Amino acid sequence: MTFHCDQGLTAEQADAVARWQKTLTGIAIEEMLHLALVMNVMTAIGAGPTQLEDKVMGLASRVIPQEQAAKIADTARKLEEVKGSV
Repeated sequence: MTFHCDQGLTAEQADAVARWQKTLTGIAIEEMLHLALVMNVMTAIGAGPTQLEDKVMGLASRVIPQEQAAKIADTARKLEEVKGSV
């Protein structure tokens, strides 16, 4: 998303907003990567993400099937690639 002076921002403000957006996007990507990695480790040791799902996501308790764990690992790799380009 690009911010312009015609949106009621000065050039300096638009630059600041763009920097903040880049920083916050980077933080969000890192946190999602951390979550995916924790889920992978929990699944690998047989713990499953049941407590996290119940407390944070409000989902029913379950262990992630192997297919889902592979998708999470793939997502983590993609997030790491995106993180490197931000």
